[in-house]
Amino acid sequence: MASIVTKVKRPPVTFDQARDPDAWRKVSQRLLDSARLIWRSHLDRGLTGYASTRAGRTPEQEAAFAADMQHFGAFFVLAGLAVENAIKARLLRNVLASGAVINDLIDLDNAVWIKGSRGHNLVELARRSEARLILSEGERDLLERLARYVKWAGRYPFPNHKNDDLAFRRTTRDRDLQDIERFIARL
Repeated sequence: MASIVTKVKRPPVTFDQARDPDAWRKVSQRLLDSARLIWRSHLDRGLTGYASTRAGRTPEQEAAFAADMQHFGAFFVLAGLAVENAIKARLLRNVLASGAVINDLIDLDNAVWIKGSRGHNLVELARRSEARLILSEGERDLLERLARYVKWAGRYPFPNHKNDDLAFRRTTRDRDLQDIERFIARL
C-alpha cells in the first residue's frame, strides 16, 4: 500500500520578498543546510577515507569512495546557490541601510533580481560597490569555483557556452564546507 502524503502548508510567496534581505538569507540557509547533508553523508566520508588509504586501497574501497564522490556536483551547486543568496541578502541590506532606492538594484517587472548581474557570477556580485566587501584571494578562488559549478559543472556534463573553461578542474578540498560556511558567516 502506498504512503499517503498530505500537503505541507507553506507561507505564501510574493514578489515583495525579493526586497527582503531576510527572505534571501533564509533561502541561503536552507540551501546550505541541504549542502551540509550531502557533505556529511558522502563527501566528508569519501575524502577522509580516500586520504587515509593512500598507501593502498582495495577495489571495494575504490568503488565506495567513487560512489561517495559522485555527490560533489550537487553539493557545490547547493553551496554555490547558498552563497549567491547570502551575497544578495547583503546587497539588499546595505542598499536599504543607505536609504537608496531599492528599485535601483531590483527590477521586479522584468524578474531581474540584481540589476547588472550576469548568470551566477559570484565574484561579480561580491565585488559590487553595494556589497562593501574586500575578497581575499582564497575567497575569490572559492567564488569562482562555486560559480562554475552553479553555471554548468554541477548541472551539465559540459559547459553551456563554447567559451566556458573546458579545462576547469573539478576539485574538492577537505575544507570546502568550512570555507563556504566561513564566507557566508562573514556576509
